[in-house]
Amino acid sequence: MLQTEFIDRSTKLHYSKFDYSDVFYKNIHTKVTIRCPVHGQFLQKPLNHLRGLGCHKCWKARQFLTTEQFIQRAKNIHGLHYDYSLVEYIDSHKKVKIICPLHSAFLQTPNAHTSGRQGCKKCVRPAGEYRQGDFDANPSLREQQAIVYLVKITINNNTYNKVGITKRSLKKRFAGVLYHPLLVIKTTLYKAWKVERTLLKKFEKERFQEALNFSGWSEIIMADETVLTEAMQRIADKLLSD
Repeated sequence: MLQTEFIDRSTKLHYSKFDYSDVFYKNIHTKVTIRCPVHGQFLQKPLNHLRGLGCHKCWKARQFLTTEQFIQRAKNIHGLHYDYSLVEYIDSHKKVKIICPLHSAFLQTPNAHTSGRQGCKKCVRPAGEYRQGDFDANPSLREQQAIVYLVKITINNNTYNKVGITKRSLKKRFAGVLYHPLLVIKTTLYKAWKVERTLLKKFEKERFQEALNFSGWSEIIMADETVLTEAMQRIADKLLSD
């Protein structure tokens, strides 16, 4: 395994919580330096980190939470998506009952729900999708360079308008897909995410509902491209000037 592969796998596994800029990877058994956004640097074997272990101080702190403290931490990560009225917190490994507004109640360990940033298994979170908690847990993520885009794509001879964010070029993002850029704005990842989120919320009723064999289909908006382009530009002008 190369260092880049270890960092990529770790970033995805831990949902961008940790900073790997000090990592010097040799092999899976030689400890590397990882930075926790709360407790700073710690040493850990890559093998253990890829098994889901993280900052030990974060783990210890979670053992002594009250129900109210756990709920607040969960809301900091997941926002107001879940209902925690049935939660009875004992420790980080005893499952609690969490209510999903779409798929009813489910059981999950507090550790997985907060540290692992897991949620309802029936709600599929697409790869590359961000939440406010991701930026709160890793402030350096906010300033990474990205683009927020509106493109017209062609799939199975049908054309759709899609909004999205990416840290790659559009050519790489849409490799193998016929696309035409309508609006492309370069900014920080956090601001790009805010523009995308605001536009999707504004056109919530026009969002595509039928799943396609295409990554990012849930960000397709069935609205006129001129209306979308003008709305996105207004949103960007407002949010990027703040």
